[in-house]
Amino acid sequence: MIKERLWTRDFMALVLANGFLFAGFHFLLPTITLYAASLGATGGEIGLIGGIFGYSAICIRLFTDTGVHYLGKKKCLYLGLALSILATVSYYMFDSIHAIVAARILHGFGFGLSTTFAAAIVADVIPASRRGEGIGYFGLGSTVMMALAPAVGLFLLNDISPAALFFASAAVSFLAVLASVSSVMPARKFVG
Repeated sequence: MIKERLWTRDFMALVLANGFLFAGFHFLLPTITLYAASLGATGGEIGLIGGIFGYSAICIRLFTDTGVHYLGKKKCLYLGLALSILATVSYYMFDSIHAIVAARILHGFGFGLSTTFAAAIVADVIPASRRGEGIGYFGLGSTVMMALAPAVGLFLLNDISPAALFFASAAVSFLAVLASVSSVMPARKFVG
C-alpha cells in the first residue's frame, strides 16, 4: 500500500502559518500585562487585560458556523489574521487602558477565528489516511512557539522597546498571512 503524500505545499504553508500565528500570540502573552502596568493600569485592569482575550477568543467561536456559511474557511482565516494584526498594531498606537482592553477583545476575536479556521483548513488538506500524523505535525508549530516566543517577547519589551515588541508580533502575524496565502488549494475545498 502506497502512503499518501503528507508534506504538500499546502500542508507546509499551513504549518508555517500556524507557527507564525502562535509566535505573535506568545510574544504578547507574558508582556501585554507588563506593558499595561507600565502605563499605570491597576491590578484589576491588568487582570481584565490578561483575561478578556481568552473570553473573546472563545465567544467568537460561537459564530464560526455563520462565518463559514457566508465567507468560507479561507476568508474567515484571513479575517482572523487581519484582526490579529490590527489589534497588535493598536496596542502601541493607544496608551489608554480602555483602548488596550478593546484591542485585546479584537485580538481575541482574530486569534479565535485564525486558530479555528487554520485547523479546519489543514484537516481538509491532510490525506484521510494520515490525518492523525498530520494534525500532530500541524500542532508542533504552536508547541515550538509556546517554548520560544515568550522569552523573545520579554527580551523585546525589556531590552529594546514596546514598539519593537508590537512590531515583531505584527510582523510574524503578517508572515502567517503570507504563508496561508501561499496555499494553492482551490477555494471550493474551503467552503463549508
